[in-house]
Amino acid sequence: MKTITLSFLISLLGVTQLFAQEQKGFITKGITLSAKIASGQKHLYKVKLDGEQFAFLQVMQKGADVKITTFDLEGNKTEETDSPNGIRGPEYVMLRSSAKGDYRVEIEGLGTNGPAATYELTLKIVRPKAVTTGQKIDEIFLPWDNQQSPAAAVAVFKGGKILYQKGYGMANLENHIRNAPSTMFHIASITKTFTGYGVLLLEKQGKLSLDEDIRKYLPEVPDFGHKISLRQLLQHTSGIRTFESLAAMSGYEIHSKLPFFKLISRQRDLNFLPGAEYDYSNTGFVLLAAVIERVSGMSYVAFVQEHIFKPLKMAVTVFQDDDGKLVPGVADSYEPGEDGPKKLYVVNDLVGSTGIITNVSDLGRWALHLLKPGADADIVRKMSTPGKLNDGRLTEYGLGLAIANYKGHKEIGHSGAEGGFKAHMSVFPDDDLVVIVLANASDIYSRPVARQIADIYLKPKKEVAAPASPAQPSSPAQAKPADIVAVDSAKADLTEYAGTYYSDELETAYQISIINGKLTAQHVFLKNIEFSPDSRDVFIMDGWNGKVDFVRDDQQGIKGCKFSYNRMRNLYFRKVDRW
Repeated sequence: MKTITLSFLISLLGVTQLFAQEQKGFITKGITLSAKIASGQKHLYKVKLDGEQFAFLQVMQKGADVKITTFDLEGNKTEETDSPNGIRGPEYVMLRSSAKGDYRVEIEGLGTNGPAATYELTLKIVRPKAVTTGQKIDEIFLPWDNQQSPAAAVAVFKGGKILYQKGYGMANLENHIRNAPSTMFHIASITKTFTGYGVLLLEKQGKLSLDEDIRKYLPEVPDFGHKISLRQLLQHTSGIRTFESLAAMSGYEIHSKLPFFKLISRQRDLNFLPGAEYDYSNTGFVLLAAVIERVSGMSYVAFVQEHIFKPLKMAVTVFQDDDGKLVPGVADSYEPGEDGPKKLYVVNDLVGSTGIITNVSDLGRWALHLLKPGADADIVRKMSTPGKLNDGRLTEYGLGLAIANYKGHKEIGHSGAEGGFKAHMSVFPDDDLVVIVLANASDIYSRPVARQIADIYLKPKKEVAAPASPAQPSSPAQAKPADIVAVDSAKADLTEYAGTYYSDELETAYQISIINGKLTAQHVFLKNIEFSPDSRDVFIMDGWNGKVDFVRDDQQGIKGCKFSYNRMRNLYFRKVDRW
């Protein structure tokens, strides 16, 4: 009897994977190929390129959500693309050749609106690779740099000076206004860097301590039975649920202070014990903005303007603390669709976690200050020091700044996303380099794009180990109880789960019933949520990336359920006779 070696098993696995791909042949420039793909299926295409060439392909999703992976001549993966467009709209793919040969493009079906759905693949451009710095950056934005697409503005700073700045695509499609370095964009969560800085300014003035309880300053925050410090709010380790997910479950929109604080004041549980985990929460930074107001005696907006914008001469930067405020020169934001871009509106009066509108030049002043903070070097040092959990593990977030090791280069900064706006600010302290990307197209991933630009300027460096980061919380849909019992959805008895469920924390109810053979939650304002059985008393929320755990009483009857969804865990709904 022959012994099966490990190498044989590996090679066998490779053969199996190869046969799992459907060979689709070569792609020809200018010819659109249409194909149907099912979830889990892979299609493999080839592109014949000469040496030092650039190729641009578009995959138009028409009911099929796909991921595209490209490979070089040796079969090494070079790029992976999957925008947040879902099952409709374009995915953009770029290939850069080093030598003449056949380069591979793999298209994998992630999800469809049926057994199989369609995508269209077009090789749009083949030309020599970019040579100059400007050409290389232009090449990154090629898919969006036209009069039919929103895109971005870019700025690069080194040695305290602007090396490069340019606008791409359109700021407003209806009025044919192009993006420019002067175009104003919502920077969303980059606002958190200003909030963190403001809190640390007050600490430096001796007006607060980071390790004090949030309830010292905001007694309206519930007593969860555990102290929550300002430091934990700044480091996203407080355990407080993010308010957007609570609002999404309630059916109400939360865009201003009054409903925000009413919602938070009704909360009774945390996602986890303070300091036990890192889990990004916008709630914490809205609360921190309120702390700045209580301690300084000024509005949050006035404080930041007086202590940050004014000293740094950020003359055009403003806050949207009133959703009706007129801001000259601000771009509109869009998301791509099968039939063209659709406008997305930002309606929000809440500030602290978001709220700032600026352009790449003014934001550059802030980034350069983080690079060379002068008398406030101690503040920036604290902001860019990794957080530490209760068990000693380090996170990749400080006090309002994200921290990373990018290819051996220390990187601090922040990303932001709101509506169709995507923003990123990368500061490389040891390289004296700043890269800013402000986009008004939802399918531009600002952080990877900023890093592609940084690659043009950074010198190759030997990578060092990044800070040990904590295990990220698993998505609610993947989380399972320890005593898993497999469920056959065809045999599951759904009737015992039917009934009315009410949340005291949201002051809202769901009617759960069986519709067309599926357990379904109905809400007075929201679309129905269908559930798929996962394990005993655990169901997946279809389309929500969430789950619901039904809770039994001592007699094994259903007494309630707990919803978990996107930075919101175990929100309890009790079963009631009526509501």
